[in-house]
Amino acid sequence: MKKLIAILVLFVYAIVFIANKTMEKTVAFDYDLTLSYSTPTFQAEKQEEPSKQLEWELINGRLLQLEKRKRVASLIPLFKALGYTPIVITARPEVKGDVFRAHVSRVYGIKMSDIYMTQEKAEILNKRKTV
Repeated sequence: MKKLIAILVLFVYAIVFIANKTMEKTVAFDYDLTLSYSTPTFQAEKQEEPSKQLEWELINGRLLQLEKRKRVASLIPLFKALGYTPIVITARPEVKGDVFRAHVSRVYGIKMSDIYMTQEKAEILNKRKTV
């Protein structure tokens, strides 16, 4: 009986994984305050550049090291195991975009091509078949 249940569970898993991969299903995560506790980065930027305008070269550059992973990031491997492609969307401007994408890719294991820096989040969500 245990073998039958194990085979059934494996069969269901395979169907879910193949279906999600075949339909190119994605799961989207917002970056700031969802995947990353980014408040320290913005606080450090204000200390270095106390003007009213944000200095994105600092925020998307060397200050990224101050950000901490949030617990929700631990769901990324689970979604990958279920056949979903995780994507990250942020409203941050494209300033130092390659540095930002490399950081997110390294820390969260998401392909750089699946990291979007845009104000048009809904457009990306619709285009990428998110759930």
